[in-house]
Amino acid sequence: QLLAGEYKDIAKLPITFEGLRILSVSLDFSRESEAVFLVKLLQSCPSLQQLTVSAAENKMTEASFSFADHKKMLAKASCLTNSLLKIKFLGFKSGEYEKDLLVFLLNRTNKLKKIGVQFPASEETAVKWALSVRPAPIERRSTMFNKGYLQLEYT
Repeated sequence: QLLAGEYKDIAKLPITFEGLRILSVSLDFSRESEAVFLVKLLQSCPSLQQLTVSAAENKMTEASFSFADHKKMLAKASCLTNSLLKIKFLGFKSGEYEKDLLVFLLNRTNKLKKIGVQFPASEETAVKWALSVRPAPIERRSTMFNKGYLQLEYT
């Protein structure tokens, strides 16, 4: 939260993480500054191969901003088309922003080999809908601690 707020008003991060291959972030998707920070972070990681996004518990149920506001910025993240192989989305909730982000990542990542989404049982329909935009030959399902996990593998 602190970092996200510090970089809210700049166009891009002042540093590029050329060698960063694995990134794990925890975000509150009800805060626009944190969603924007994720976009700027992805723009600054041109060689990223693995991304894990953990959705933090938030007090607001729905974001007051739209993914469309950030889509153009995220499209400039070269790691999506050039290097990203694995995505994990932990704690997925079916808010519009999270669904739109997931669908965008599925449609934009050219080299994607594996995506996994962990979600509360009540969100299974939304997860299946989002993942249906890019069907995979291998689909694995599991449940742990009353949370569902759906993983797709591409060849």
